[in-house]
Amino acid sequence: MKNPSKLCWLVAAMALMSAPGLTLSMDAKSDANLFSSDERLIDYLTHDDVVLSRVVSACSNAKISRSRKGSPMWFSFTADCDVRNPAEEDLDCPTYRVEARGTVDTPSHATVRRTTLQLVCGGN
Repeated sequence: MKNPSKLCWLVAAMALMSAPGLTLSMDAKSDANLFSSDERLIDYLTHDDVVLSRVVSACSNAKISRSRKGSPMWFSFTADCDVRNPAEEDLDCPTYRVEARGTVDTPSHATVRRTTLQLVCGGN
């Protein structure tokens, strides 16, 4: 081998991977299953869903409920979320109550099929 330091790194990596009881994960998100983890489903919806992740940023009071009547598994998501990039005139009240309903399609993918946003502050 032309570069002895690469060999040292390779040997060290192989030793780590063979250590008893040690589990390495490249992506913590891949360890959780959307069918069983509410936390992972909330994270998926707010960060990876093609629609919601483009509309909302920080969310609080997030809740998931699930229904197993038949296939696929249906979910309902509710949370108070700030909208992403609000207009300057809306900075005093960027929070919306988000309600979404959809399906968990695979262990790593869900689809939002219906969503509503209701302004939380000001005249409600």
